[in-house]
Amino acid sequence: MSVLVSSFFVYGESISYSGGGFSIAPPPLGYTGYYGTESPKRHRVDVAYQYYDLEVSEVQGGSVYANSRILGGSWGSFSLQYGGFYLFGTDKGADNGADVDMTVSGFNIVPSAELVLYRSSKEVRKGFMLTSFFGMDGGFQFFTQDFSDGESSYYSRFAGPLGGVQAHIPAGSALISPFFTMKKLWGESVHDDIEYDFDFTMLGYGFDIVWSGLSLSGIIQPMVENDSTIYTISLGFAL
Repeated sequence: MSVLVSSFFVYGESISYSGGGFSIAPPPLGYTGYYGTESPKRHRVDVAYQYYDLEVSEVQGGSVYANSRILGGSWGSFSLQYGGFYLFGTDKGADNGADVDMTVSGFNIVPSAELVLYRSSKEVRKGFMLTSFFGMDGGFQFFTQDFSDGESSYYSRFAGPLGGVQAHIPAGSALISPFFTMKKLWGESVHDDIEYDFDFTMLGYGFDIVWSGLSLSGIIQPMVENDSTIYTISLGFAL
């Protein structure tokens, strides 16, 4: 994936259960030269499908994120990741015990830095490489819930730090990159001018398989504060 943070969707309690919010974040950064090509690319795009098995909601949908490298070298890179998502599903028991249909959309902007911790070879795509990355994630999400007595809409905003490590392991003409990420976010949901604070910690682990400028990624993200898990499949390509 890219060096930042894999597709992240963050969950706080549903507004019908005392406030909270969702957030999706992009694939992890990774790849100082965007797949280690001989002529490094400046931009990367990830298209992902997400399925969220949350404590009080079940949603699915897709996201599109771009990662633009602002500055880079053999030491690492500075990047800006940005994009948005659209999800749909049900909020469990939100309408006097009955499930309600809901949609969630939003966007993130994530400045980040990647540092090469170890490189066994200076040649592109040769040998083992270990990188670390860190940055800040921030954005908005917009919710709509379809109750029996009418539609309810609200929004959430959030921000917080993230970090992680990613390895690059050559496998013939391909590259295998396992990674681990951690993110801590604080935010608030605003509904009828009433603000509900929330915060949560999210872990993420998975791996990328990269070949000829394309990457296929799988991510599992358990939530620390509650019994929820996010599953993501992402296809990325360099521009």
